Amino acid sequence: MTERLNKCGYGGLLVDATLPVPADPEEYFAEGSPATGCNRLRCHSCGTSVRQGAGFYPRQDAANHLSDLVASPHWRSLPYLEYSAGSEFRLYVCRCELWVTRKAWYRLEDRDPDPITDPKLPWRCEGHPPSQLPLTLNGVTVRSQEDLLGVIRRRLLAGPTLGPEASANGAGVWLASLYARLAGGPAEGDVSRAVAACLSDPEPRVRAWAVSFFRSFPRAEGGERIQDLLKGDRSLFRGVADPTTLNSTLEASLLFALAKRLGTRDAQGRPRALELARREALVGSGVGDKPLFYPLALHDTEWLAANAAQIIEVRPQSAEELLFKFAVALGDIEARRVARANELFVDLAIRLARERRITVEDLHRSLGQCMVDLRSKVLEALDESWRTRPRKPRR
Repeated sequence: MTERLNKCGYGGLLVDATLPVPADPEEYFAEGSPATGCNRLRCHSCGTSVRQGAGFYPRQDAANHLSDLVASPHWRSLPYLEYSAGSEFRLYVCRCELWVTRKAWYRLEDRDPDPITDPKLPWRCEGHPPSQLPLTLNGVTVRSQEDLLGVIRRRLLAGPTLGPEASANGAGVWLASLYARLAGGPAEGDVSRAVAACLSDPEPRVRAWAVSFFRSFPRAEGGERIQDLLKGDRSLFRGVADPTTLNSTLEASLLFALAKRLGTRDAQGRPRALELARREALVGSGVGDKPLFYPLALHDTEWLAANAAQIIEVRPQSAEELLFKFAVALGDIEARRVARANELFVDLAIRLARERRITVEDLHRSLGQCMVDLRSKVLEALDESWRTRPRKPRR
């Protein structure tokens, strides 16, 4: 049986010298995990593996020596390269292309690339073999699949939950890295099911990191536990502060995880958790149902437009947020549905304005996310008082 290779998200990342490009071929960048440069890039034009080096910067004639750069084992001796140990530059090269990164990282596949600054390169991740157990990650060893739940729980209890250290080397980062490394191997499902068991742990910190995991990996096995918990007794989540975020509760974090689940589909091709998301949007728990507006606009556009009035009736203060998230989603809706989605948005915006459910400033904030022709259609249907955005007073 052919081993499934793990591909870096976005075709692989090009990173500067402040971010890692690991030596281990099993390490890669999974969406939801920390930015990591790909160490297995291959050029689709010349067929060579892409080489990279931190601290190197090409002199003016370096582009004339690409084949030498690919072949040379000692870049520091090459006269057409500059090197500085403390530099933020990282040089990438194959036999036909050269690229330098500094103070940035780039996706090789980007849905909305910057035409001026982003790379247009024929390089892509060629895949990474999955890791096997036992595995040591950041000093923590998992010896077997039977150890997973205990090791994961202990790691989620340790270390900071907020701040730079948590972002760089916290429990959430460790867990995301563990799952990514074992993805494609026999232990992949065991990891995510162990995390799902942690969703009902007595310790809020453990529950919080488990919820965060399923926000990052909504397709992972065990993610259906998010719906089960929202449908059932929420006493472990309602009113309980989420120690991994500021000014939020675990119930709100559960709804964020539910919103992410709407971006995945079941065997019938329908967005997962659709009925539950609709119910939450209509009921209005008041703890964070706003995260559902964007995915509902994206995946369930007709329903959201048809039920917007009822949603707003439950909590009138959500009108502007709903319209704004609808406008943002228009840029991400698949081409075959976008014309109809535009019509629904225009009708909704006009209706909310005429019914005075939103202010002039709120309307213009949402319209600022739209194409010019949509803004014109909305404003032309309204009287003069809606056509000029109020100026903010000078301080």
